[in-house]
Amino acid sequence: MFPLDSSTRGVHFKNLTARVENDWIRLSGAYEASDLIPVLLFSVGVPWVEPCVKHICCLWDIAARYRDHDLLTALGPTCDEGANLTARDLMKGSSSPGEWSVQTMIHPSFVAMLFLCVEPAFYIFYEIVPMQWIGSSTIHWRSSWYGQPCHPVLYPDGRQVCIYCANSKPDNAVFVFSANWFATFQCQWTCLPGYVGPNCDVAVDLALYACGGVIAALCVAGLALCAGFGPRRRVVEEVVDKAPAKPVAQAARSEMIVFKENSIPDIRIKLL
Repeated sequence: MFPLDSSTRGVHFKNLTARVENDWIRLSGAYEASDLIPVLLFSVGVPWVEPCVKHICCLWDIAARYRDHDLLTALGPTCDEGANLTARDLMKGSSSPGEWSVQTMIHPSFVAMLFLCVEPAFYIFYEIVPMQWIGSSTIHWRSSWYGQPCHPVLYPDGRQVCIYCANSKPDNAVFVFSANWFATFQCQWTCLPGYVGPNCDVAVDLALYACGGVIAALCVAGLALCAGFGPRRRVVEEVVDKAPAKPVAQAARSEMIVFKENSIPDIRIKLL
């Protein structure tokens, strides 16, 4: 038995085992699909290339490209855009949720799990395990797990839908839906409750503690300033109160108005 595990987060193809049973090969796997539709794909002699993923007919293209007879039979000869995919056998006869086991005589060049998102828009996520066969009973894993894992994304109505996000997020954050996702595949994220900061790396209780310390320091400084300013103000007030009053100059009252010109003798008018 040859186990291979994946540490991919979100909806994913968890592990795969292969075992030789006389003239048959037993392939078994485990997966998590959340509310997406799982599809099991075997390739016969065709290497994996990036497929189309944004239209339901891409599923028919993938089955034909990789010569998966079982999947083509389950889908039908031509693409049906109105097909009810949940009613079709897309797991090669395995009906146990979260795991599958298939006995086959073919030697797949890879085993892939596709995860179909139907709403709000059709999209195919995939993870692949390439394999190399030597003789009829020896299996070598040709490369590590790879593919296009999806991540739980919070939608405005409260649902969590697993979609592909081309960007990463901080550990203490959650992806949220953004309207331009269908053009960029970039997912916005927001900090989990209890965390703040540009990278969601500051716990709220720590931030409040730091903020409280700053406020307390400001209060102490303010009290000290007020305490130092109070006596000085009283002393100044006392000095001002005790200072002798300065005499106020009063204009002398005159009862005479004088008009004087060089060529005119003085004229005096007596005020009664």
